[in-house]
Amino acid sequence: MIEIIHISDTHLKSDARHPHNIRLERALAHIAGKHPKALLVASGDICDNGRRDEFLQAYKLFSKLDNPKLIVKGNHDKDIKGIWPARVLRRFCKKTGIRCPLGSWPWMNKPFCMQSEGGKLLLIGLDSNDDRFGAEGKIGKRQLKWLARNLKRPAQHRIVALHHHPWERDFLCKLKDAEQFLQTVSSANLDMLFFGHRHKPGLWRDRYGIKIISAAGALYDETNYRLFRIHNDGRIDFELEKYR
Repeated sequence: MIEIIHISDTHLKSDARHPHNIRLERALAHIAGKHPKALLVASGDICDNGRRDEFLQAYKLFSKLDNPKLIVKGNHDKDIKGIWPARVLRRFCKKTGIRCPLGSWPWMNKPFCMQSEGGKLLLIGLDSNDDRFGAEGKIGKRQLKWLARNLKRPAQHRIVALHHHPWERDFLCKLKDAEQFLQTVSSANLDMLFFGHRHKPGLWRDRYGIKIISAAGALYDETNYRLFRIHNDGRIDFELEKYR
């Protein structure tokens, strides 16, 4: 059995005493105590303003958790000038052991694909940010080709994480190339798709050819996280795990 925990939109502040930071600290402590081997997926907006001191807070919190982690970046993980703090992000990933797709620029990591559980589990993290326009998202042709190629890797279970809502068309929330993205994943025998961004939790089964689609709300507004279990026979169930 494989356990997977989904959180999103932690919006960490530079002050360690801020309620957002305290909420994440409590959630991670609960995960470490009850689910020490679960994969943690965080679907973006780790920080609130993409500031260096916010990422240092993220480093301090996530480095305490030994669980495997897959984190994708959100639109708030860049500063107000639209600059991704590359050095801080690289240090954040290296120090915590987090796999984090940080964009396609030469000085940053590319979207990330890894296999775990002895090759049984294929994990893909995407950068869905459109750097040309605020909070809207875009996968892009190059990344879509990369995604299609990597989804063909042999695996029993396939999981994809991104920040933006894959079919919502609201202003500032939409994924511009949602149709192309859904066409790519719908034929890939995908087990789970994780995202955040809108701060509205949701769960869909057997949609777009995907067994489970999970939208996580903003962690700072919640006192629970979603725990998914992939059983040996392929069944997937979930529960809301409460913490204080």
